[in-house]
Amino acid sequence: MIAVTVDKLCAKHPAFEKYVRERIDVFFATTTAANIAVFLISGITAGILCSAQTGIFLQYASIAAMTAAWIFTSLLAGFLRQWLFIMAPALYLTLPNVLYIPPDNGGAEQASQLGTFLSDISDKVLLAPVKIIAGENDLYIVSVIMFAVCAVIFLIGARMRAYAKRCNIYCKQRLEQLSDK
Repeated sequence: MIAVTVDKLCAKHPAFEKYVRERIDVFFATTTAANIAVFLISGITAGILCSAQTGIFLQYASIAAMTAAWIFTSLLAGFLRQWLFIMAPALYLTLPNVLYIPPDNGGAEQASQLGTFLSDISDKVLLAPVKIIAGENDLYIVSVIMFAVCAVIFLIGARMRAYAKRCNIYCKQRLEQLSDK
């Protein structure tokens, strides 16, 4: 259905066809490292803005931008079948929960300086957006849900590639890309 619509629009509007071809080129020029970098940078930036006393509007705006970036990178990585990408959300959303030492359990006194430093970074930067999203809920559960959402969007992107093969403009552009290599 979508493939037929895109093909019809490309046949009627050459400017749209040019745009679609450029997007396909840009998509396939994206590396796994670039997707992981965007994922991590958007999460860290949102964490810094959420932990700073910048105001509630900037905190929610940074979380919205982070969420959009995470959705887009997960979808694109799935479309490109960059299977290594899925490790980035897994590590980003689970490792801070492992490194974080809650101050009320007495582990902070027994931790080394490096452990305390990593716990502070995890608490103040990496977990800051998750804390705002979680509210009164458990951070671990919210982190697992966020990872599950990234994984599902990744799989949706992988499935979209199968549907893209039904589109003539996609197939023509991919054949041109592959013949140029």
